[in-house]
Amino acid sequence: MNNDKDIVRSILSGNEKDFSLIVDRYYQKLIYFFFKMNLAREDAEDIVQEVFIKVYKNLYKYNEGWCFTTWLYKIAVNTFNDLLKKKRLKTTNIDVDTLESDLNFKDLSIDNVHNRIIVKTMLDSMDNETKTIMILRYFYSFSFKDIGVIVNSSQDAVKMRVCRERGRLNKMFSENVKGVRSL
Repeated sequence: MNNDKDIVRSILSGNEKDFSLIVDRYYQKLIYFFFKMNLAREDAEDIVQEVFIKVYKNLYKYNEGWCFTTWLYKIAVNTFNDLLKKKRLKTTNIDVDTLESDLNFKDLSIDNVHNRIIVKTMLDSMDNETKTIMILRYFYSFSFKDIGVIVNSSQDAVKMRVCRERGRLNKMFSENVKGVRSL
């Protein structure tokens, strides 16, 4: 049972233990997603647990016309936004070591260390919704359409936001590189 939709069908037909397959498949991905959103480890673990509870309770509402990961991340982003509004989450700066393990920055050369710091700085400079969109697009390869579903926005609005943010980040990156070269 490799397909998410098959797993969901199995769970809904009474094989509740198969839910562990969903948890095993997405737990670490969601943890890293929330790390990138600047959550402390405890908060990331708590919110992931809450997301899986919501997924389990609402699995019968899942529409097979949707990609399961889109539906899952929509629940995750909505849960994150709800808890943020209630001020129940503590955001923190992104840990460079977390980025290293997640982004496979295994090369510890000066250039890669510098690039990790630049990526961290860029992510830290974004508001939460923009950061969500950019992380889903560039770390998880979601389509503009799926991101639009997740953040309740049109596909065109998401494209425009990504384009604007890329322009801002390109400018920020080129200024950073000029500063390093002038040293």
